[in-house]
Amino acid sequence: MARLEERKASLQKEYDEIISRLWEEYELTRREAEEIAGPIDDEGQAQKRLNELKGKIKSLGIRQCSGCGRVQRG
Repeated sequence: MARLEERKASLQKEYDEIISRLWEEYELTRREAEEIAGPIDDEGQAQKRLNELKGKIKSLGIRQCSGCGRVQRG
């Protein structure tokens, strides 16, 4: 029973971190993200596309300041 409680706490912490990151990086709530998200038919293809987009963003030299949330060049 203790293992289940530990697992539950761990999953809740992971969930909370994802929701927090969603807000910090994209200023979206879970509900807003669900509304604009489409179904992922091919997870491998989706990951490939994500990596491609991240690479393009990185090549622009734009990053978001983690402390203030402002977009910075450099």
